[in-house]
Amino acid sequence: MKMTERQRRAVETRGGSVLVSAAAGSGKTTVLARRIVELIKEGADIRRMLICTFTKASARDMRQRITAVIEEEAERSGSRRLAEQAEYCTVADICTMHSFAIKVCRENAIEMGLGAKVRVAAEQEAGALMARAMEKTLRELYEAEDTALLELRDRYFGVNDKPLVEDLFTLYDYAMSREEGLGWLAKEKKRPVLQLLFSHAADCIAHALELVRYVLELAETYGMEKQAAKCTDDAEMLEKLLETARTGDAEELAKRLSAAKIQSVSREACDKKEIIKERMKEARAALKEAVSMDVADAERRIAREESYIGEMERRYLHVLTEFSARYEEEKRKKQVIDLNDAFLLGCRILEDEGRRRHMAERFDYVFVDEYQDTNPVQESFLSRICDNRFMVGDIKQSIYRFRLADPDIFAKKADAFGGGADGNVMIHMNENFRSAPAVIDFINRVMERLMTQETAEIAYTAEHRLTAGLKKEGGAEILVTEATGEAPPVAEEAACVARRIGELHDGGVCYGDIAVLVRTRTHLGEILEAFSGAGIPTECIDGQIVAMEEVEVFMNLLRLIDGSGDDIMLLSVMRSHLGRMGERDLAQIRAAHQDGTVKEAFLAAAKTGNDKCARLLALLTQARAMERAMRLTEFLPALARLSAYEAHMEALPDGARRANTWRVFFAGLLELAALEESLYTLLMTMDAVKDREGAYARITEESAGLDCVHLTTIHKSKGLEYPVVILMDTAARKGGRDRGKVTIDRDMGLATDIDDVENRKREKTLVRELFKMRAAKSEYAEEVRVLYVAMTRAKDRLILSAAVADPEKYMERFCAPPMRRNSLFDMVMGALCREGAEIGSDGTIRIEGVDARVVQAPSAGRREEKPSRRPAHEVLERGLENPYVPFCSAHGSSTAAKVGVSSLLSEYIAEETAAEAMGTLKGMGAETGTALHAFMAHFSMKKSSEEDVRKEAEEMTARGLITPEERRKAMRFAREISVFSAGDMAYRIRAAEKLEREVPFCLMASPKELGLDGGSEEQVMVQGIIDLLVKEKDGYLILDYKTNAADERNMAALFSHYEKQLAIYERAVTTIRRAPVKSAQLYFVRADRYMSLGTDG
Repeated sequence: MKMTERQRRAVETRGGSVLVSAAAGSGKTTVLARRIVELIKEGADIRRMLICTFTKASARDMRQRITAVIEEEAERSGSRRLAEQAEYCTVADICTMHSFAIKVCRENAIEMGLGAKVRVAAEQEAGALMARAMEKTLRELYEAEDTALLELRDRYFGVNDKPLVEDLFTLYDYAMSREEGLGWLAKEKKRPVLQLLFSHAADCIAHALELVRYVLELAETYGMEKQAAKCTDDAEMLEKLLETARTGDAEELAKRLSAAKIQSVSREACDKKEIIKERMKEARAALKEAVSMDVADAERRIAREESYIGEMERRYLHVLTEFSARYEEEKRKKQVIDLNDAFLLGCRILEDEGRRRHMAERFDYVFVDEYQDTNPVQESFLSRICDNRFMVGDIKQSIYRFRLADPDIFAKKADAFGGGADGNVMIHMNENFRSAPAVIDFINRVMERLMTQETAEIAYTAEHRLTAGLKKEGGAEILVTEATGEAPPVAEEAACVARRIGELHDGGVCYGDIAVLVRTRTHLGEILEAFSGAGIPTECIDGQIVAMEEVEVFMNLLRLIDGSGDDIMLLSVMRSHLGRMGERDLAQIRAAHQDGTVKEAFLAAAKTGNDKCARLLALLTQARAMERAMRLTEFLPALARLSAYEAHMEALPDGARRANTWRVFFAGLLELAALEESLYTLLMTMDAVKDREGAYARITEESAGLDCVHLTTIHKSKGLEYPVVILMDTAARKGGRDRGKVTIDRDMGLATDIDDVENRKREKTLVRELFKMRAAKSEYAEEVRVLYVAMTRAKDRLILSAAVADPEKYMERFCAPPMRRNSLFDMVMGALCREGAEIGSDGTIRIEGVDARVVQAPSAGRREEKPSRRPAHEVLERGLENPYVPFCSAHGSSTAAKVGVSSLLSEYIAEETAAEAMGTLKGMGAETGTALHAFMAHFSMKKSSEEDVRKEAEEMTARGLITPEERRKAMRFAREISVFSAGDMAYRIRAAEKLEREVPFCLMASPKELGLDGGSEEQVMVQGIIDLLVKEKDGYLILDYKTNAADERNMAALFSHYEKQLAIYERAVTTIRRAPVKSAQLYFVRADRYMSLGTDG
């Protein structure tokens, strides 16, 4: 790898911690892997390194990348030690930060009082436990007439506790992201609220000043002398006002604000007069906002508000403390911890000097990827592990503040390391090896205006500005859909985008090279529908929340079985495929039993000869008996079979999709059922899931490797890259996150309004308004970074798409500074169009250096009237004329119709024995075994030295028979393959009449013969592949390669595991080839040992 000077510095710098600010596409992962290789070459051990990132996918990719780089270096240099280090990668601590924190907790579980069987709760399970603990907390506090809770409850003026609970959970989650936990709420904080006031006033004045200076520039350009003179005076006044605001002199600022006034626009004629009027109007509004803050009375007002807010903070803390105790109790019952516990407990564990010393002795180096996404408790945890840290990240890509990531951690570290304190080093890598120069130029042009210290918490200076590392064709374009109102804007925009995708595809671009990115998941369904209608194959990577009637009915069925269902739930089951009752049936049941509840009428009908009611009652009775006699994990699949649910789904219109939704839901249901004690508690947990997610399952539309467009959110695309990126729905305005009664500031705690409970009135507090203004600045800064992440995914072409009602009017207003923009499209256009943008008669938008145009939505993209459907009563009446015929048995076999040989193999009892016998170092066996089989499928079988084996592997790679990756992995066994080629078996193979490799087969057998449960007599198809089939004069020889570690200790276990596989291979050959098998043998490559089934060998 040829490195740039900055990359080389990042790889070779030694002596202290290193912080690398790595811009998008700068090769940070490669640099990190290269640094690890160089350290290993200097004598370091991969097993004494901790390499952390934030997602499982990133950790998996990191492990593969590091392994590949070490293997390449080992092969190049011939170093046996490097080859060993490559193998050690499979057991090294290359993991997510969360998984390592959990590992530390497990290692110290007994000392921390967690218990030996402690595990980490899944997200859904933890959410359900929290909901249960909160319900218990509120119930007990209400019963005790707790003053703090009652006073908090009165503030919400609502009919239920949901808004209060949401605020409590928000506060709890935020506190748990801090090392102090709930102690963060309790501790005294410096609250320089008055400084916030001065800061916001300064922002307003600075915005007004920037607008006035812009108008001054226009006035001088177009010869408006009077307007230029007025702007000069206004600018001078605003400059003095800004200086006063920054000094923090309240009395002087109040005095100057009271006299401040921006002059009217002159009457001079000018082509830009309307723009000037609009900008000066905005400047006056900004100055008015500063004046309205009433600086003179602010100090007294803030003091009064702080007293009330402090009391509210204590009440919230009291309720949360009670909740925390009950949540801990719920977790202890289940013997679980959540992800927040992992870091908080990890910090507590490493507070002990002995444990901390042990951790320091365990790791020589710590590497942290995506460092910009850390939060305070994670940073505290990492700082306790090792002083020698290599941190890689990019503050410009910090977009997870909603997950409580704190970009200030990176920023403060960058300031400290930039000065070289304590031997620590800051390195900037800004050369981009991903995007075309034209794409990079577009990104730089936008970010230079948007990304400033004041607006984005970081300045887009030369150190951050992208430079092109590649020379290739590419470009950026803007596609504006004129929204007509005939269909939702996003539908019209999607139709235009689909048409553009079609044009790209016709021009030779594969669908799979195109990604459509959106800011939120809100409109994913509508976009998918539009693309589908246009014939664009699409996969939705993010997944959608799916609420499906059949899933709701199954949950209602469970409630009826549990005895907690009501009449509405019973009616839904009666009308479903389980009850098969239509409107006429229900009317007849009610007419015959008019008194009482629906349940009473249903039971009476079942007793008086109504077949459908009797049949459904019998099903419910049988299901209740099963629920009492079986474990939940056994009962639920049995109920699904009894009710023929999946078969019913597949028989419906769009059955494949519905059945997939059912399977996703049911798999999640079974996961939670394994953790619950009863059907009742499972139903409570599922209710909590639905309350939080909006439905019971999230479904992902996957392409199964087909050539299709990738549709996902910007956040989900982070870390990915695509030849063509289309940013869509960019004109959508994003609402703020502060919707509750509480506003949180990371440094100053919480703020609330003042509620007059008796008169049911609310007084807005200046403190909370200032907190919200500060939060809005942070949210805007993150939106700029989100835009940066989105644009830097593009390799060759970047397309920005938006739907706008009146494009001409919209374009006229873009010349103001960007701080007041409301959408991603507003941001971009504000950065590109300082004087607005004209639209030509052909729809071209005149923006220098950018292909921009307005388009009309095609008629195919607009909603058409669907053909009318027959009234429901006509369909039902026609159905009553025909007798009911069940489409499938309710007692289907549980045995699969088709199985692979590997799925029939026996399991080892002891996990340790399995790992030892199978020789799998955390997944290494499967990958290495696949590579070895790929090589042996083409190996000449001639007697070969180790060098000959390697040469033959290189020839296979050159001919495309195996991949370079397969060659590297297979050559771990070059010596062993050489030994095999010189042995008796290889001689026998060379002397055979015929040699066949990778021989596939299908064999029919009964479940009983295969050792399968189910009791069915239907034949099962067994599929497999024989590695080597050797034809000799008097029969066949079967040989199968294994990469397991085999020795005297585990040979019996291995024989037990593989005996059935060899027997099936032998039966397949004798049945299909109608010839005897002399011997079926396994060859263990690592140990040069054979295991045989048969009379020969």
